Amino acid sequence: MTPEEIAALQAKKEELEAKVEELTALVSKNDTDEVSKAQLESMKAQAEAADAELKIAALKAKNDEQAKEIEKRNREKATAAVKAAVARQAIAARNIPLINKLTAQATVDPETFLPLIAAMQGPGDTLTARIHGGDWQFNPNGNRVVITNDDPLAIFAKMTQLLGQNTKATDMVVKKKCAKEMGALYAATFSDTEKNREQRTRLMNYDLAEVRDAIMAADVTDANLGTLAGTLVTQRILELLKLVFPPLVRFTTDFSEQPATFNQTIMTRIVTIPTVVAYSTATGWADQQAQATDVPVVINNHQGIPITFNENMLASTMRRLFEEFAEAQAYALARALVNDLYSKLTDANYTNNTIVASTSFNRASVVDVGVALTQRGVPLGMGNRTMILWPVAFGNLVKDTTIIQPIAYQNIGIITQPTQPDASFMLPVDTFQVYTAPNLPSNNANLIGFAGSKSALCIATRTPNDYTSILPGASFGNVQMVTDPDIGLTVMQVQYVNHTLGTATNRIALMWGTAAGQTIAGQLIKAASGTGSAH
Repeated sequence: MTPEEIAALQAKKEELEAKVEELTALVSKNDTDEVSKAQLESMKAQAEAADAELKIAALKAKNDEQAKEIEKRNREKATAAVKAAVARQAIAARNIPLINKLTAQATVDPETFLPLIAAMQGPGDTLTARIHGGDWQFNPNGNRVVITNDDPLAIFAKMTQLLGQNTKATDMVVKKKCAKEMGALYAATFSDTEKNREQRTRLMNYDLAEVRDAIMAADVTDANLGTLAGTLVTQRILELLKLVFPPLVRFTTDFSEQPATFNQTIMTRIVTIPTVVAYSTATGWADQQAQATDVPVVINNHQGIPITFNENMLASTMRRLFEEFAEAQAYALARALVNDLYSKLTDANYTNNTIVASTSFNRASVVDVGVALTQRGVPLGMGNRTMILWPVAFGNLVKDTTIIQPIAYQNIGIITQPTQPDASFMLPVDTFQVYTAPNLPSNNANLIGFAGSKSALCIATRTPNDYTSILPGASFGNVQMVTDPDIGLTVMQVQYVNHTLGTATNRIALMWGTAAGQTIAGQLIKAASGTGSAH
């Protein structure tokens, strides 16, 4: 009851008590007045009812006051418990939604939630004191807790922070720095190595939507989770490209993250074998020029692969469409780069040939090519020589019994199981690492393969200039650089939406040039002498 209602009830009670006194006096003077007696009893009942209602209201007010006091004490205890959990780092200090939720729950139900909050452990001494270490000399790990993988939330938070810096940056130097740091973080946690395999699985299977609130509440001010998902996909397919297209790592490469202008000439250096000189007591050591040669590479290719989906397509499925098409998107771009590289495999660039039909190509053919390169002084160090073959020649080499029979006795699984992840031949053959090249062109020279050292071919890549920096603030999307930490290949990733058409687009772009390197370092493998168009 409100104070006004209680005051009105009190006034009514006093009025009824006054009437009771008045009627009591009348009845005492005239005991036979039945009407007055009836009125007296009615007034007494009403007065008693009013008095009872007043007592109930007073009792309820007292209970409400006590309930507020109890709630106040419970809230103070809950607040203190949550603050203690924050102090021991069991709860992130910026995780305001969780702090408010736990405080409210512990206020309403302290018996249940106060013990739960007290049991939440941080990285402080409370947990450490319960763990007894073993003898360090004989059991280094003992019974200690050893952290082998970082918390996925911490990794995604760091990546989100880097993407936030990239989004705000208008200077390409800053974007480069962010791309390198992102690449280093990817290499340490996501890359498909034996060391990272368990952590990679944890991270790849992590649902970013589940950590959105946590990242926004943590010490990260930029929650670029949508961009983060696209960046990770691009990072992963760059890692895949160097396995699917071995020439990206087997020949001389200049994968700089520096922006360049279209048709700019880049000087790439290839190292050649120096000449041995004899010491002379008269003249000492004869000087010789450093055996490194500049190879001019013109950046005359600027290509990208945009993938666009409209609003109806995106709204009609739960599939991750951009992620599904990402591998094909990157494959097409890398294939165009490698096709341009293969176009340099011509008689004009390489005068040394080995003539052998695809259906006759075997281990002896590989040895003959290796001998020819060795006689020209081409280095045969570990991993230096590469051979790429048209699939028919590659298949015939795989069937060579002189290779299969020894392997069968050692490990039959190498033959019966599918090709290794790097798409290479099962074992190095002679001095070569052999790869199949289904996109190898004939180049009008009956070409079925190519063999050489790293200096035989050159690739130079550059990223386009950030065109959105011309009009700062006018960009309706996100432009960033994505770098593979292993080989250093950097691409430009552009993500934007068109509100008029209701479409979303993801594009990766690259500028590159290719060139023939040392003539003597390469050997064309042809199906027939002369020129022709068939493999």
